[in-house]
Amino acid sequence: MSRLSDTFRREKGKMQGMTFRKKVEYLVGNWWLEAFGVAVAIAVIVFLINSGINASKTHLLYLAVVDVELSGEQNESNCAAFKAYIGDDQWQHVIAADTNVSSLGGTEVVNEDVTDYQQKSMILIGTGLVDAYICPERYVDFLAEYDEMLPLSEVLDDSQMEAYADRIEYGGYALRIDGTTGAESWNAAYEPAYLVVTRSVHFPEVVRAFVDFTLQ
Repeated sequence: MSRLSDTFRREKGKMQGMTFRKKVEYLVGNWWLEAFGVAVAIAVIVFLINSGINASKTHLLYLAVVDVELSGEQNESNCAAFKAYIGDDQWQHVIAADTNVSSLGGTEVVNEDVTDYQQKSMILIGTGLVDAYICPERYVDFLAEYDEMLPLSEVLDDSQMEAYADRIEYGGYALRIDGTTGAESWNAAYEPAYLVVTRSVHFPEVVRAFVDFTLQ
């Protein structure tokens, strides 16, 4: 500790009488490696802290909402409202929605050309992050093409299948939600608007609650 104090006093003495600019040039020229090391150490610590926090989080629901314009504030409000609906107040439990997904640029059939909108969609499918989609009819066709949808009978309980029978389409794979307050809250103004569940769904019980929340 005394050696550090001696070094500090010695360097302070050297800089006495220097202008501010000269002091900066002196420090950069003589202590840049130490400063760089400190900066790297701080960056590593911040990274480890953030990694630890993220590792402790669990996504109860990851929703993709297609072809909507929604502010970040409204997105967060919708997610918070659903989390409150299921009575979950655990900070590490996350409800998230991706509202920057395109419905294939308005095409009716998926072609073989690799385009930006298809790349985003394929990333979502490939990573297996998404539990459910709110989307227009042409995006349901896209998901069907890649066998990405799970039959609703494997997610919803018997009472839900009976209650929402008149809304279930696409051979039991898609739930029609247009005209509901749930669809309106996501600005899903297109008709028909569907809710579909992916084969990679993580918490089916949360999706069941989200269906009731959307159609209430």
